[in-house]
This record gives sequence, structure tokens and C-alpha cells, in this order.
Amino acid sequence: MSMLAAADLSVSLGGAPVLRGVGLALRPGEFTALVGPNGAGKSTLLRTLAGLAPSDAGTVTLDGVLLPAVPARERGRRLAYLAQASTVHWPLTVERLVALGRLPHLEPWRRPGPADAAAIDRALSLCDVEGFRDRAVTSLSGGERARVLLARALAGDPALLLADEPVAGLDPYHQLRVMEVLRDRAAAGTGVLAVLHDLALVARFCGRVILLEAGRVVADGPPSLVLEPGLLSRLYGVAWRDLGDGVMLPWERLGVSPPAPRD
Repeated sequence: MSMLAAADLSVSLGGAPVLRGVGLALRPGEFTALVGPNGAGKSTLLRTLAGLAPSDAGTVTLDGVLLPAVPARERGRRLAYLAQASTVHWPLTVERLVALGRLPHLEPWRRPGPADAAAIDRALSLCDVEGFRDRAVTSLSGGERARVLLARALAGDPALLLADEPVAGLDPYHQLRVMEVLRDRAAAGTGVLAVLHDLALVARFCGRVILLEAGRVVADGPPSLVLEPGLLSRLYGVAWRDLGDGVMLPWERLGVSPPAPRD
């Protein structure tokens, strides 16, 4: 079963350090939340783990093999990346766009088969977009389009899923649905790492939380330990109210600005 790991990972953008000595391992069967204030380096970390951004130092490995050495098709079968606020420029139908998630599984010149069709149908249903299958993606709302793009990632049945703000812009019903889907995928053995800002959702659905501050991992563990009011207040510059069951509500600003955005 696949494991994605980073060791002593450092990244700079425009000459400014964004990640500093980050180490982590994404294991099968874990639903892990990546949290932290704007500018902490969350999106940069996901892009680097996916092999889409170079690092200044450190390594990313997939099952012990340096990520750049893993053939692109093999990497595509095992690792899916869902970008933040992705746009679609071509008026593809929803079904055709989701079908693109199967490309790493197809040999050259081979048409999709029954297994591919089943995976596409399953992904459409999971993301509640099967009713849109014949519509152009460009005709959908932002929230609907976001669910279609998640379906594309899920259609490939990846062993590891990196998702950047997968519930941003969704209504409460679909936020819960997407979180349930990601939790269930993890329970079935997929390693899921998702950038999330709603700490109530993190506390309810995620078994592990990695907290970033200014490009460094400052906490890594279960929500009950990481989502600590004092630590959260220092990082986010707000006072938090504990509603019980691990649910923390941002209550008032403390007048301390979080870091300038970099991610």
C-alpha cells in the first residue's frame, strides 16, 4: 500500500522561504487535515508533494522511491491531486471531464472498458453530480464544478489523494457529503490529505491534523491534541470558544494579524 513521505522539505517562492524543513508521511487509511493560517504554506506543500512544484532542499518519496523517478503513468495511477479553485476552459460534458481521471489506467490507444465506466459512474454518484453528466462543465456553478473536479480525482481510484480546500464554496449539505466521501475513502484504505479551514469539520471527520505555521509543522496528531485553544489563538490571532466534542468556534479577533499570504 502506497505511502507518500517528505523529509526536510524546503521551498522558496520568489526568493521568499515558504516551507522550512517539513517532514511528514501520508499513510494508507488516514484522513489527515492540513490546517494553518493563510500564508502558512499549505497549498505549496500539497503541490510539492504532488510533484508539481520543485523544492530547494529535502525529498519527496512514494513508497521509498524519489517522486521524480516514479514514471508519470504510475504516479497518476497512485496519486491524485485536486487543486484549489480549479477552472475549466473547455465546454466538456461532466461525464467526459470525469472520465479524464481514468487516463492513467488506460494503455495507449485502448478505449475505456466496463471497469472504467463503473468507476466513472461511482465517482459521479459519490459527488452528487450524476444528474449533470450531459451538461457542459462551463455551465455549472462554482460549487457544482468543484464537485465535478473531485469526481474526476476519485474516478482514478487513487491510493493517495491530495485535496486543496475540497469543501470551499460548497453549501453545508455538500460540505458534509464531501467530508463523508473523503472519510469513507480513507476507511477503505486511501490516504487522504486535505487542506481545510473549518476546524469543526476537521474535528468531526479527520483522524489526524497537521498544523503549519510560517512553513513549519508545529503540531501533528489527533484533533483532540492539535486543536488546542491556546495554540490556535496564537496562530490565528483569534479567541476560540470550545463548544464541546472537540468543536472550536472562532469567537473574536485578538488584534494580532496572521502572516501575510504566501500560499
